[in-house]
Amino acid sequence: MLFQVIKGLLRSSPRVRRAITRLSYEAMSRWYRGEDLPFLNFGYLAPEGDGRTLDLLPAEEPARVFLQLYHRITPPAALAGREVLEVGCGRGGGAAWLARVGAPARLVGLDAAPSAIRFARRRHAAQRNLQFVSGDAERLPFPAASFDVVVNVESSHCYGSVTRFLEEVARVLRPGGELCFGDVRDTPQAAALVQLFRHPPAGLVLVEEEDLTAGVRRALEETSPRKEEVLARFPRLLQGVLRDQTGIRGGVVHQAFVQGERVYWRARLRKPAPGEPARSERSP
Repeated sequence: MLFQVIKGLLRSSPRVRRAITRLSYEAMSRWYRGEDLPFLNFGYLAPEGDGRTLDLLPAEEPARVFLQLYHRITPPAALAGREVLEVGCGRGGGAAWLARVGAPARLVGLDAAPSAIRFARRRHAAQRNLQFVSGDAERLPFPAASFDVVVNVESSHCYGSVTRFLEEVARVLRPGGELCFGDVRDTPQAAALVQLFRHPPAGLVLVEEEDLTAGVRRALEETSPRKEEVLARFPRLLQGVLRDQTGIRGGVVHQAFVQGERVYWRARLRKPAPGEPARSERSP
């Protein structure tokens, strides 16, 4: 019930959505300071035998399903030698992995929760091509044409205006740069999001899109026992809300996926270089 009340408030106005989301993620990061939860995303589990497995370090293996989501949304091979920004980096696990395997010249992780940024800086201090800053996705604190790639994984549902976010992405991208995006929406909102990305603002062009719902649902079911263990360390008052919010089996979010009421969708947008034709590759 409390989760549904919060969900209703999140839809009431952009200002309320920004405020509640920022408070909730800040609270989660402050309450849970353990090193065994560097990810807050739902994860992705590919169908058996589809060939999209990752070679991970032993220390990364427990995070396989979460890293597979990053890999699906942002192929690391596209980052080599480039300037990369992750907007909504959370506790920094995905940014650190992309910085290691993708070998960008620089990767900046930005998040609105100061406690998450402090955690990320502490945990990943030794990684030289990686830095973390606090900031607002709708007012990115960077000059124009600062980055070659912007990554945005499971963060945009928190924003007051996705259109404003896309305008900011277009501003900070260099010509020829790309946005790698993935997020969840209730089915009616998903249709509106897809239409926005098919007709994006600020000269951006949709290059590729794909429905990841089935793989995300499999990941939620795979990771449910581990999340239950982690949430047991939170105050009892928060456990029910977080059980729903994090997609634990049987909770509100998981049931919405089971019943076809939620969609997880990824897209790649490009800021064309002068003279570059638009192109589109839509995945099934």
